[in-house]
Amino acid sequence: MAERREQERSGVELARRIAAIADDKKAADLVALDVRPLVGYTDFLVICTARNERQAKAVHDEVYAQLKADGRLPDHVEGVRQARWVLMD
Repeated sequence: MAERREQERSGVELARRIAAIADDKKAADLVALDVRPLVGYTDFLVICTARNERQAKAVHDEVYAQLKADGRLPDHVEGVRQARWVLMD
């Protein structure tokens, strides 16, 4: 039970951290959705809007760099080349 609470806290903290990084890069429409009651493959979705491709790439690059520094690389990244949309999971 204590381990499950620690995992939940870890997921919340990670979602908040990613949201803060995106906010620092001036992302708009920032939302963190708790999807734990709905799906079993993830806990949170962090969604944001960038004004253009350059900003989308900057948000991606900063999230990636900070997670990498923590030893938490995403398993999969899509859309970064064109940067019209980016998915990191």
